[in-house]
Amino acid sequence: ISGLGLRIAGDLAHRVQVVAFGEVAMAVSIGMFIVGLGVFAPRRALPRQPVRPLHEPIQLHAITAYLWLILVGFLLLQSATAALGAPIVPVSPDAERHALGSGFVTMLILGLGAQLLPAFTNRRRRSDRLVWATLVLGNVAALLRVGPLLIAGLSSSLDATVSALAGIAALAALIVFAIN
Repeated sequence: ISGLGLRIAGDLAHRVQVVAFGEVAMAVSIGMFIVGLGVFAPRRALPRQPVRPLHEPIQLHAITAYLWLILVGFLLLQSATAALGAPIVPVSPDAERHALGSGFVTMLILGLGAQLLPAFTNRRRRSDRLVWATLVLGNVAALLRVGPLLIAGLSSSLDATVSALAGIAALAALIVFAIN
């Protein structure tokens, strides 16, 4: 919260250094959050359930979501170092927003929703293959949304095409999610 407060205060006061310190604080808190959750720590086996996180689509949704969150942390650090005068080309702030929204939040919703929503209605999922499809489509959509923002000098016509493809992939992921 302090990082966000510094970032907002710096934006309002037009103080780039305060914004940079807020971004560093936010990146550190993201790192502490991920380490504290133990997302990438070894998993404990449960009775009659083998530990296979790379073979379970719902677990892969969570893993990829947190990889997107790690990217957000790196983008915050990159923005802060650029603001503090390092000779780094700044990345568009939209890259951070899309990595957080399209990557982290959406992948968590697609993965955990596939697990929780059928359980709430006392039904089974239609297919685990559809969960794999939302994993692929959701990550493709996020990659197509964030990737062009990380690449400087992309032509505007190519950027518009890639952005349209990202929207199509995201819509396909939502349709598959709804069907499942």
